Amino acid sequence: MSPERRPGAEFLVWSCVHGLAVLLIDGPLRGLPDELADPAVHDLIDLIEKGLRPDTK
Repeated sequence: MSPERRPGAEFLVWSCVHGLAVLLIDGPLRGLPDELADPAVHDLIDLIEKGLRPDTK
């Protein structure tokens, strides 16, 4: 990640992960079967990784 994109990135990642965790633990996704929750977690991780990659133009 380029230094100019780095400031604050950890808060964005933390917010995404925390948000999904809260939805799965205490929110409307509580009780979601593992076969549905696991792909959601992996999709979020993929989304975060794509957002952290350098821009390709």
